[in-house]
Amino acid sequence: MASAPTARVRTIGDFVRLLFSALDHAAVRYCVLHGWEELPEKVSSDLDLVVHPEDFPKLQTVFSELASAEYKCIQCRHYAGRSYRFDFAWFDGKHLHVVGVDCISEYRYAGMILRSGEDLLTGRRQHNGFWIASLNQVFAYLLMKKTLKAAISPAQLGELQDMVAELGSERSLSIASEVFGEKAGAQVIAAIAAKSLPVFLPKLRALLRRTVLKRDPWSYLRSHADEQLRMIKRWFRPTGLFLIALGPDGVGKSTVLAGVVDNLRPAFREIYFFHYRARFGQQPTTPVTDPHAVVPRGRVLSIARVLLLFCQFWMGYLVVRPKLARSGLVIFDRYFHDLLVDHWRYRYSGPKWLLSLLVKFIPAKDPLLLVLDADETVIYARKQDIPVERLRVLRQGYQGLVGNSSGAVLIRTDQELDDTLAAVTKAVYQHLQSRCYVRYPEWIKKKGTETSAGAKAVLLKKVG
Repeated sequence: MASAPTARVRTIGDFVRLLFSALDHAAVRYCVLHGWEELPEKVSSDLDLVVHPEDFPKLQTVFSELASAEYKCIQCRHYAGRSYRFDFAWFDGKHLHVVGVDCISEYRYAGMILRSGEDLLTGRRQHNGFWIASLNQVFAYLLMKKTLKAAISPAQLGELQDMVAELGSERSLSIASEVFGEKAGAQVIAAIAAKSLPVFLPKLRALLRRTVLKRDPWSYLRSHADEQLRMIKRWFRPTGLFLIALGPDGVGKSTVLAGVVDNLRPAFREIYFFHYRARFGQQPTTPVTDPHAVVPRGRVLSIARVLLLFCQFWMGYLVVRPKLARSGLVIFDRYFHDLLVDHWRYRYSGPKWLLSLLVKFIPAKDPLLLVLDADETVIYARKQDIPVERLRVLRQGYQGLVGNSSGAVLIRTDQELDDTLAAVTKAVYQHLQSRCYVRYPEWIKKKGTETSAGAKAVLLKKVG
């Protein structure tokens, strides 16, 4: 009997080669700005591309070709001026690959436009089947970048020395003088040769800023105005993810959340953990012990307590929202929604309609609710705090959240841990992918993947 064919493993090299091929097919004028030595097989951190400003609309065709090969865009971050980061992801079995692609049409730093896209593309050259920046542009770019950061490693200094040797003293001096002025340019080349550039960088940074501002002060003002507008847009449409894990004690929330972080880390700038609600200052470290054994509060006190909690959740969101705006993954182990199901835990004996009303006004931007579930006997074997009969009631309540809440996904934890982590990762992947389709039609076509909101909800609920 013939064995089933083995699924082909899609590597990062496969993605990068297809990306370059799609860019050429769409006639996009681009080049890799730096770090191309190991391409296409390995991407050290992000793939930095310069794209001609007139060719940005063509990226939709490029992304469509990538999507047809199952390389889906799950994140788009407008992080400065005409600079965007796109995160592409795909699965190989249970493993999620994420590669960030930075596309810029100008080099902008701290409100200063240092190089236009046309300049950065000047003299681009072919290398190993793709386009790379000319040595002139790379030398100027690295000089400006390391100067503005006021830091350079010995390896990077050696790279600059190699470039000076390849360009020749006359050409390298001309480039440095164009960036810093004739006098300072000569000092920079001498400092590179003497390996004393790190000491010279702080003074050089101030000089570069003055030179750029004198050259085009209005451009600096316009750039700062654009940056403020970009930050306002990010506040109202954050690129982070609000992830909430719900389920009874013993279902495995802590284990699952800790295990899935590494899969999701590349798509976010930072990852933050909270328990139940965010607070100003330090989070409490004392765990709640046997909360189901505590006597419920009276009806009036329960209502007063839940109204206070409602206000505290709103205050805590002031801590969370900036993190979401800065592309953070904010993970909550429980949230206000938990009250709808496990009222014993919170000693609540008030009316359920009040909780149902308040949860509609709880601040949470585009949340993804992971409802973790397992057979009650499995949960009880892990943790004996809650009787089996009550666990059965809790399970039914949490399962009801999936049917009544948009963006809620049911995940089984009474399976192999790898399978559970893969199901959670896939749920996040599908959530981000669907969000991109809605938010960025100028970049991402829905062709071949377009589904209605209802169909997406059904699809998400089947994960795991």
